Amino acid sequence: MNNAAQPMASVVRAMSEHGWGHRLAYGLMVAGLLVLAVVAALIAWLTLSIDRTALSSRQLLDWREAGFQIMSALQDAETGQRGYLLTNDKAYLAPYEAALERLPARLQTLRELTPQQAAEQASIVELEKLIDAKLSELKQIVELQEQGQTGEAMVIVNRDIGRQAMDAIRDRIGLLRDEQTAKLDAAREKSRDMRQWLMRGAIAAILLSAALAAAGLLLMRRQLALLKRDTQTLAMRKIELESMVAERTANLEEARAELLRERDQVKALLRDMNHRVGNSLQLVSSFLSLQARKTRDPRAQEALRSAQARVQAVALAQRRLRLSDNSAEDTADASQLLTGLLDDIRAASLADSPIKLELEAEPFIVKSQDAVSIGVIVGELVNNAMKYALPTGMPGTIRVRLSPAKDGSPAALSVEDDGIGFVESPDGAGGLGSEVVNALAIGLNASVVRETPRAGDPRPGHRVVLTLN
Repeated sequence: MNNAAQPMASVVRAMSEHGWGHRLAYGLMVAGLLVLAVVAALIAWLTLSIDRTALSSRQLLDWREAGFQIMSALQDAETGQRGYLLTNDKAYLAPYEAALERLPARLQTLRELTPQQAAEQASIVELEKLIDAKLSELKQIVELQEQGQTGEAMVIVNRDIGRQAMDAIRDRIGLLRDEQTAKLDAAREKSRDMRQWLMRGAIAAILLSAALAAAGLLLMRRQLALLKRDTQTLAMRKIELESMVAERTANLEEARAELLRERDQVKALLRDMNHRVGNSLQLVSSFLSLQARKTRDPRAQEALRSAQARVQAVALAQRRLRLSDNSAEDTADASQLLTGLLDDIRAASLADSPIKLELEAEPFIVKSQDAVSIGVIVGELVNNAMKYALPTGMPGTIRVRLSPAKDGSPAALSVEDDGIGFVESPDGAGGLGSEVVNALAIGLNASVVRETPRAGDPRPGHRVVLTLN
């Protein structure tokens, strides 16, 4: 902004050194602008006049079309009436009745297109009276024919009243058309005269403006020396500034590249750490599985297998963790984690099982720690459903749903099965799996609700819903 202002400041300074030249040049520029403004106003006025003439032309064409459609409808009505009179076949009344239906709309269109002056509107009223008389004559003949009084109908036809009415209607429409055409021609002639007058004025104004511009240019040439000096100074300062900006930009780009390299290194270390933690947990899971197979005590064996399943769930969740591309926050997409986690469960436990495992999840970005907790909760609930809700090879479906917050509703995670239902322990206390789920839910600031989807059914099912606040 400052660089752009310096040349203008130089111009003002140079012109102030030539007092009378500055004032005269300013006056010439103002006069030229006024002349151009007058020319622009005249051109705008001429354009509006041309537009009004064009609009009048379009209205006249529309008026002629409406008049033609009225005459066409009357002729169709008369043709249908004559056909019915000659053949007594009511099929000929179809064009007659259709024409009667079209006429009111055509008359309304013609009335709207006719100028609102008293003379034109009086002519429209006379035209409507003639059309009403013609329609009454047609209707009377049709009614006589319908009553079997063909002779009386022919008497009316032979009076030639219908032809006279049609001629009168045609003449009235022609008179109105000729009047509007004459007015339009007069408007066009007036517009043509105005265009010629304005063209001469515009040419004169342009010549005057050119003369003023030439005088201004002669005065401005006297300021070119000062402007040239200031321009050279400005060019030197611009080169210095561009050099400084280029150096600063290069430094910023180098710093940005270094930050990107460091971010990529951190992300690589985090991915490697997650993978190593997952492998270590998998190793612990393998040790627990091996110890469970070596233990002969059924209760100890069951406890070891439960612990092994939970460690396995944590390992799967940790290995499936994918960090977000946003380096400012340690986040992950919970839907992607659950997709991989359920794939691992299918491969490990449901290869030959009749149990189906389904997932309905939308993208849901959470902290990586919360993502692992969500994965462990889902793994715990899915394993419990396979073990207790669908035991001994029972077929069924376990459905996992994850929906982010939307439309004022909080995010929700649910695990539902269609098995034998949830059975509480005799003392009313939940098992270790329930305690694990509840503890992790507290860390997520979530509420846990257990539901029976189909109460009273032999397989009522069980649903656990976590509302993530």
